[in-house]
Amino acid sequence: MKLRLTPIDGYVSTVEAVVTYTGTGDRIEPVATNPFETDSGLPELNPLSTVPTLVMDDGEVLFGGLVIYEYLDTLHDKPRLFPQSGPNMWIIRRRAWQADALFDLSVKLILEGMEDEATRRSPYVLRQWAKMERAMDLFEKEAPTFGDLEMAQVRLMGALSFIAPRMKDFGEKLVDIDPTHDWRAGRPVLSAWYDRLADDPIFTTNLIAT
Repeated sequence: MKLRLTPIDGYVSTVEAVVTYTGTGDRIEPVATNPFETDSGLPELNPLSTVPTLVMDDGEVLFGGLVIYEYLDTLHDKPRLFPQSGPNMWIIRRRAWQADALFDLSVKLILEGMEDEATRRSPYVLRQWAKMERAMDLFEKEAPTFGDLEMAQVRLMGALSFIAPRMKDFGEKLVDIDPTHDWRAGRPVLSAWYDRLADDPIFTTNLIAT
């Protein structure tokens, strides 16, 4: 299988963490891909031109992070990241989607910061920022119920580790955001949970050297 992903210095993506957890690294050829490059070849595989994109051995293509994560979760014998039954089955999937959306919101702010200052949209920035804050507030409330590692926690680690070093950059480029903002402020339970998991090997192994 070939896995299209974008390596980012100092950051392990969720798909890399899932590959490591599931032990599928020997079955996957990682391909560094910038989805914004016109000659990436990604649009021919995935009309949305997003990463990750997985080309399976039979040539079928999967895209949409959560789809790829769940597929990889069928290829191992360890406890499933996506539970197949039980009272938390759908809660974990909702939380995984919530964490996925949190990451996507941060990307929207990054792209807005790349616009010329005159064309940046203050109301738009404030809407995305408010959504991010509400999502993290809900995770703070739910963090005490987190149990054994599952997909929602893996995706949340990926989202928060991507966001944390970019908070200052958000504030410097987007005047509506305080550059001194710390996502940990007012979220002690979520912060403690993050610190406990940060050194887990699945969050420190890169498939592609950066």
